[in-house]
Amino acid sequence: MAAPRNIVIFTILALIITGLASLGPAQTTHTFCPQFRYDAHHTGYSEQVGPSELNLAMELDIPPVGGFIEGFFATPSFDKNGNLYAGSMDNYFYSVSPLGSLRWSYQTTGIVGTGGSPLITSNERLIFGNDNGKLYCLDLDGGFIWSYSTTGGDAAAIFNGPSSSFDGNVYFGDNAGVLYSLRESDGSVNWSIQLTAESIYTSSVTIDGDMLYVGATDGYLYAISKAGVPTWSYNAGGEIHATPVLTDDGDLLFGSTNGSFTCVDRQGLLQWSDTFEGPVTASAAYAGEDSVVVGDENAAIRKYRTDGSLVWSGALVGAIKASPVIDSDGKIYVYSEPGNIYIMGSDGYVLDWTTRDGYWKAGSSPVIGPDGTLYICTGKDMSQVLGFRAPGSGLPSIDGFAEDADVTIGESLKYSVSFSNPSRRLTVDFYVAVAFGNSLLFYPNWTTDWNYTRLTLDAGASGTVTLVDIPIADGSLAADYTFYAAPMVPNTLINFTNTSVANVTVH
Repeated sequence: MAAPRNIVIFTILALIITGLASLGPAQTTHTFCPQFRYDAHHTGYSEQVGPSELNLAMELDIPPVGGFIEGFFATPSFDKNGNLYAGSMDNYFYSVSPLGSLRWSYQTTGIVGTGGSPLITSNERLIFGNDNGKLYCLDLDGGFIWSYSTTGGDAAAIFNGPSSSFDGNVYFGDNAGVLYSLRESDGSVNWSIQLTAESIYTSSVTIDGDMLYVGATDGYLYAISKAGVPTWSYNAGGEIHATPVLTDDGDLLFGSTNGSFTCVDRQGLLQWSDTFEGPVTASAAYAGEDSVVVGDENAAIRKYRTDGSLVWSGALVGAIKASPVIDSDGKIYVYSEPGNIYIMGSDGYVLDWTTRDGYWKAGSSPVIGPDGTLYICTGKDMSQVLGFRAPGSGLPSIDGFAEDADVTIGESLKYSVSFSNPSRRLTVDFYVAVAFGNSLLFYPNWTTDWNYTRLTLDAGASGTVTLVDIPIADGSLAADYTFYAAPMVPNTLINFTNTSVANVTVH
């Protein structure tokens, strides 16, 4: 008998998604992840190796505390011990340990949105903003040090994560178009300038030596000296929500709501541009001259060289509003609406993906912690922190068998699998196809549609589970049966083991 079509499809898919090309790292220097997008150049490049599979190793639910919108829009930062810090839409700022426990929370005066992507200073202070136009400075244990209020209050909300080149100063913009430079030590003002009549929205300040670069909703990218003197501006033609990324050659990469993705040099001169069908509001990720990755709100994703030539293009599912991240192996991590998480190889193939049902607004960008854990902060009915780590050695083994190859009336037709899971807690969907006569149906619903039985295998667990159990009450089910089982990781195209086959005769 020919192999059932579903088994053939599984095998083909498994072959398609394998393979990973290595990629050299960017030349910019940065530590674990002390600010939005890792460093003052906002590259979105991690020096760590992230996971190749979405092995959920940590899940922390933070119950609602009364905010009218729950969940994270802020992207987390990390201290040297791997502790995570991020603000939430429930008005609180949180610290989470690498093991997934809540270390502490700090209540602010309002929603801590995208401005809650914190800066961790060289003397271990946390600085972040909220939607009430207030900038906070805490110690790493959640103790208050100082705060600063923008002159416009609520109308001058802080939607961008503060930036620093660790020279003792912090830079950020507000919703009223004012750019600020404050001293990290006490929050006193070095200077502030009215850069635009519109908003410095979610674009964080990018720092290059003595120069600052930031985008605004008036469509301009601005260059300002560290002394607070505007130098030049570039009109992108649409609102700039993305944070500009500085390459090793000194070029700036940024997107716009008109679908343009633009590269200008340090003088503001256009080097190249390309156009997407949807708004480009997420920041690009940069990991060297062959690797500039960016997506749009129509779910398109592209990889460029720094000269503007296209390496590959593709499409995922869901608007890409959160900025992608690249690890030191060249793997790409994308979080799209409404809760889709992807791991892509540097060649553009999807290595693994999953979706968090019931979650929306993928505004918090994925980030890789100091130990290589991939973190996703999400939420709808509550704030949630997810951690994905590389699995331990060894894949689960699955072996299917018929408990009785000859079944008579009064007995049961049973098909079982024995399993051994040496590495990680894993949820598995078992697709069981039953062939008899000229029919191929999927158990347990006995239809031509794909059905599955879902099991969760704990790390280190082994045992046996029966997938098919049909009492034979009369001779109507007399036939020769062939069972095929293909275990897969839910919501992915990953088939991690060989197909199990067993034959049973009912008479």
